Amino acid sequence: MAGATTNMAVRLLAKDEATSNYSVTPEAKAMFARFAGQIVHVVSILGPARSGKSYLLNRLFGRQSGFALGSLVASCTKDIWAWIEPFPGLQGHVLVALDTEGLDAAINGNTDGATGDQCIAVISLALASLFIFNTMRTIDASQTDRLQCAAYLFD
Repeated sequence: MAGATTNMAVRLLAKDEATSNYSVTPEAKAMFARFAGQIVHVVSILGPARSGKSYLLNRLFGRQSGFALGSLVASCTKDIWAWIEPFPGLQGHVLVALDTEGLDAAINGNTDGATGDQCIAVISLALASLFIFNTMRTIDASQTDRLQCAAYLFD
């Protein structure tokens, strides 16, 4: 499956603003269809906006690009994006990286507020084989509260 690697991430889920429901995008369906029948391993990253989540996933995949990178001022990721490729050294397995918008995106202009943050956190946790919480500083009480709430909803 070496030739099946995707070059760029695609938006996995998009929110319908009229209904507030999330749905899988046609691009993500097409991407996953190419790997039908394979065992899937999901690495999901969550953390505050502009904490380097996209950059870290690009580096973990050994890429210079893939997940779009924003500036220090403007965050780039909205909703959940995915990148899929064959799992190195494991035939019949694929590795999926999920990049999420920041937990505090509501503070930074996202109108979905904490509800949107929680939906993205719950979906990200539910899909993850491996979960990474990324932050540029020490984890504070508001971040642990959000993660605890998301974990409680998932449980």
